Amino acid sequence: MRTFRQVYTSFWTSESVRVLSMEARHLALYLLTGPHTNMIGAFRIPILYICDDLDLPEKIIRSALGELASPYPIPSGNGSGTVPEPFRNGSETDAEQLQVGVETYSKYPQKTDSAFLTYDEKSRWLFIHNFLEFNKPCNPNMAKAMTDLLAEVPENLSFYNTLKEKIDVAVRPFKSNSETVSKQSRNGSATVPKPFRNTETETETETKTKSLPPPPPPRGG
Repeated sequence: MRTFRQVYTSFWTSESVRVLSMEARHLALYLLTGPHTNMIGAFRIPILYICDDLDLPEKIIRSALGELASPYPIPSGNGSGTVPEPFRNGSETDAEQLQVGVETYSKYPQKTDSAFLTYDEKSRWLFIHNFLEFNKPCNPNMAKAMTDLLAEVPENLSFYNTLKEKIDVAVRPFKSNSETVSKQSRNGSATVPKPFRNTETETETETKTKSLPPPPPPRGG
């Protein structure tokens, strides 16, 4: 598990974050940097784990999750914690709306390009939509690790195909290089590129294979 995570300072000044409630901002930062977060921004995390780590009641966490999963952000300063109009049930009180949380939001079609995350209540899997845009792999080892993590994500999740596409784009620069090296290693007759040749060995071999000079003529009697 990594001991640090990278968060851009623009997190605090972006319009999509500034319109969030303080609880939702707190939760978003936790999900970006917390102990359950991985290299692809998709991981399994039960709500009670979040409650324990943040020391907050479940109804607050559910309300914040619903806010982050919504394509319709709640303006800052909405201290009532009520669900926005498109998700309200007129027969519910504010307290009931607060506890409905992410389940209510999930009933409305989400726009993954505007919502911060998708949370699957049944499987407890969470996906941070723009995570890979800010956390690209830096080397082939990281690219391979991302591909390995994707193999652990259930393929029946609603966000799986989107996640797979994002990972494919992120690892593509390293994937082409690794495939080329792999093909060369499998093909014994392939020519090794000059930067990777052992010039000392080649020079030595060439020297050994050169024709020896002819022997001197025999001396006269």
